[in-house]
Amino acid sequence: MSRTMERVAALGWRPIASPMLRVRAAGRATSTAPAQAVLATSGQALDYLPPDLDRRSPFYAVGDATATRARAAGFAAV
Repeated sequence: MSRTMERVAALGWRPIASPMLRVRAAGRATSTAPAQAVLATSGQALDYLPPDLDRRSPFYAVGDATATRARAAGFAAV
């Protein structure tokens, strides 16, 4: 959210951070079969992927920030 706040401040507004969403794990996912693809609507989802997930699977990201995090996590086909 800090990047958005910086942009708002640059426009002369006073941004106030008030997150309305808190992400927490309901349990860690475990993979039992190869994934045909991975889809994430938030970069935070990457924190909860199974550690043995094949990073060669295609990764579909909603947004540039999520795509950047996916590449940093080792996914090549983003």
